[in-house]
Amino acid sequence: MILIDLGLGPGGMLLDNLAADGVTPADVDLVVLTHLHRDHVGWAGAFPRARYLVDRREWEHWCAHPGGVGPDPDRVLPAIARRLGHLDQLPPGIQAVPTPGHTPGHTCLLVTDPDVEERVLVLGDLLHTRAQFAEPHWRFRSDVDPEQARRHRTDVLDRFRDGRTVLAGGHFTGTAFGELPQQRQHPQTSHPD
Repeated sequence: MILIDLGLGPGGMLLDNLAADGVTPADVDLVVLTHLHRDHVGWAGAFPRARYLVDRREWEHWCAHPGGVGPDPDRVLPAIARRLGHLDQLPPGIQAVPTPGHTPGHTCLLVTDPDVEERVLVLGDLLHTRAQFAEPHWRFRSDVDPEQARRHRTDVLDRFRDGRTVLAGGHFTGTAFGELPQQRQHPQTSHPD
C-alpha cells in the first residue's frame, strides 16, 4: 500500500482512519512525501516496512536547516533516513510534478490508472485555501520563495484545468477533492491583509 503525506503525527487520526479501513501500519510499504513540513511527515517511523520517497533538494534542505516548520530533527529525519529514496523511484501510476516555492523541493503528485480516464493531482501545499483558485497570487506565510510558488500555482491551475483531473488538497475544509472549472476565473484585485 502507498500513502502520500502523513499529517501531524501522534494525536492525529491517520492510524485510526487506516485501521477503520482494515489497514495496519505493516501494510504500508511506500510513503511518498510532497514536502517535509511538520504537518506532512508526523507519522514517519510508524510504518515498519515503508520506504520514504522525497525530492532530493527537499531532503538536503531540511538536513542542512533542521527544525522550525520542517521535520522534527530527532524523531522524523532519522526515521525517514533509515529507508530514504527519491522521486526518481516512483512506482508506475505516480508522476512527480515539481512545484518548488513553498519549500525548495515541494512536489505535487499525479496519480493515474490506465483503466480510468480521471486522474488525481495531490497538491501538497501548492494551495492552502480554496480562495487561491481565484487568487493564485495570494501567498502563504511559510513560502520560502513566494514568487516561485505563485508561478507554479498558476501553471498547475492552468495545466490541469482539463475536466479529467481531480485535485486533492489536504488543507481545504470540508471535502479534500474537487475539479477545476473549465474556464479560468479572472483574479480579483483585492489582497488579503
